[in-house]
Amino acid sequence: MLAGVFAGAVALPILVGWRSSAGARWMISAAVTQALAWAALLLARAVHDRLLSTLWIALLGASFVSIWHAIDCRLDRRPGREFVRAVAFLTTMGYGLGFDSYAWRVGWSNAGLAAMLGAIVLACAWPAQRKGRRWRGVVLAAAAALLVVTLGRGILGAFFTSLYPELRTPHPLNVAGAILQHVTLALITMALLAAWQ
Repeated sequence: MLAGVFAGAVALPILVGWRSSAGARWMISAAVTQALAWAALLLARAVHDRLLSTLWIALLGASFVSIWHAIDCRLDRRPGREFVRAVAFLTTMGYGLGFDSYAWRVGWSNAGLAAMLGAIVLACAWPAQRKGRRWRGVVLAAAAALLVVTLGRGILGAFFTSLYPELRTPHPLNVAGAILQHVTLALITMALLAAWQ
């Protein structure tokens, strides 16, 4: 997964170009922050778990905010700009401050990430005439699927902690979340590239 997201983070600026448009820059930002997020998670236990795990959540949130902005650049005046930014900030702060409680940090972070995904879904679903339904449909479906799994994972960690006692627990919902995170980013990137073209 890390190799895939880093490959995307390197390839996108080469293919699209940083100066091409604001939407392209947001797409690149989403790919880069997603790659850095998973790198932070991999290093967390070996280096400093609280700091790098909190950075992981902050970068994941930043990638979702970037996706929202990329959509906004294509469709103009999407609802939720201040909401998605505020949720990204509050999710990171709540995760870092409540890190000592596993149930809290899992429930809080997944609820926050799900809320940001909800903002992405709404941005695509909000009416926009003659703005390409196909790419919007791909983004909407991918983000909605990840939203459901993310919310489920948060509920599992917060209220049924014995079934999901740590981040790397091979619970089917957790495995689905990890796979969907990667697939969703790839699909959204392809959809936004199609919109950019």
